[in-house]
Amino acid sequence: MLGPDHPDTLGSINNLALCMNDQGRYTEVEPLYRQALEGKQRVLGPDHPSTLSSINNLASCINDQGRHAEAEPLYRQALEGQKRVLGPDHPSVGDTMYNLANALQALGRTEEARALFLDTRGVYERSYGPEHEDTLNAARRAAELDRDEEEDDMAEQEEVEAVDATKEAAEL
Repeated sequence: MLGPDHPDTLGSINNLALCMNDQGRYTEVEPLYRQALEGKQRVLGPDHPSTLSSINNLASCINDQGRHAEAEPLYRQALEGQKRVLGPDHPSVGDTMYNLANALQALGRTEEARALFLDTRGVYERSYGPEHEDTLNAARRAAELDRDEEEDDMAEQEEVEAVDATKEAAEL
């Protein structure tokens, strides 16, 4: 019998939470992620790769519920630990960076998100190569933010021109 704090039991709780999360059952799954994380912190320690992965999973669940500001510090905690324990070019580091970039984008922090998507692309490129799906997806997300920013700049310029034209018409 393994018991409730055995790493395999905690892994099974986390895996159940992943399946339920994929079904969109976020409020039901969040307590399971928290249970798995608390157990892993106690049994494996705060810097164990599995613990860090559980922090990322909990952050993703919270982020999926629209609680982006609450997810951000969890993503950052997982990311710093993963960089320290796994090294800066480990694919898990890229996954957490990507997730953090999504949260930052949702918070309207586009420049930070764009920079992080580019950093993520670099991690994936070094881990998987330049043609890998994850590498290309991170590059695409950064490019989308560039395009959105350019469109915003163009719209702002068009608005300024419209105001100027209106003022000129009023003077006639």
